[in-house]
Amino acid sequence: MFFFAGLEWQRQLPDFGTQLAVVPSAAMRTGNFSELLQDAKPGGICNNPSHPNPTRCLNMPTQLQDPQTWGTPIASNILPASEINANSALLLKEYPLPNYVDPNGNFNFAGDPLIALNRSEQNFKVDYNLSDSSRMYVRLARNADKEYYPWGLWSGINSGWTSNVPEPTPTVGNDLGESIGVEMVKVINPTLTNEVQFNVQQLTLPNQYSNPKAVGISKSATGFNFTGMNFKNSQVPAFANGMQYTGDEMPQITDQWNFYNGGNPGTGRWGEGDVGSGIFADKTIIEMIDNVTKVKGTHTLKFGFQSERTRNDQNGGPIT
Repeated sequence: MFFFAGLEWQRQLPDFGTQLAVVPSAAMRTGNFSELLQDAKPGGICNNPSHPNPTRCLNMPTQLQDPQTWGTPIASNILPASEINANSALLLKEYPLPNYVDPNGNFNFAGDPLIALNRSEQNFKVDYNLSDSSRMYVRLARNADKEYYPWGLWSGINSGWTSNVPEPTPTVGNDLGESIGVEMVKVINPTLTNEVQFNVQQLTLPNQYSNPKAVGISKSATGFNFTGMNFKNSQVPAFANGMQYTGDEMPQITDQWNFYNGGNPGTGRWGEGDVGSGIFADKTIIEMIDNVTKVKGTHTLKFGFQSERTRNDQNGGPIT
């Protein structure tokens, strides 16, 4: 008998660098946008003609106009309290406050959360001679990864799919891969051998918020009162017949984003997307192989068959 065991654990906390963004100031959250009437200056809020993406800038000085009258300037850039939607104010409140002074005046927020990358792997194998003519082995393998996504699922550094502003709670992916393999070899006679293999592999990829009831993620915890909208777009297959979300997760805020390729770097969606209360992808493969080898004179003949079943269970995010 021969046996083997391998165990490995990794604990990493890499720094992927600082992400810069623009967030509303404390005054803006109360409807006071008077600071946008000031001329652009170093340390201001996003205005630099040499910026590679100037449409992201607020282009100070900026005069706000009343959307209800299509062009009437808002006095001093201060919104009347009657025109401030309570739900919109709650959304703005969940953004972090400015914490950065950009010498070029492009950004006012710097986010640099550390992302834990924890991984473990275990492998076991046992070979055993059942008799002089029979041998079998059993192999077990397990690989687990725990990944954090502070900027949301599908995110990357300056990704167009998500914002550069960390979300109220990170998305956590507890990825798990497991497999078992069994093989038996039987020497029936000096010229005839039969080999049978049976393998099962499973990969589970669940993703959910670290704290789905956190303020800024849960509508009930945030006090956000919104019943949901029916989204219908014949050009997008997922919404061709309409789709309505009525769950407890806050709606996402979208900035220069589209369904097919995201948006400009760092300008994608912020907040609950398709993660909701959980998104998963479970993949299973079951395999059976049987090979028969026959030696005939100076020739070797080999026959066999293989049967495989593959299954994939996944959702696109909850709708209820």
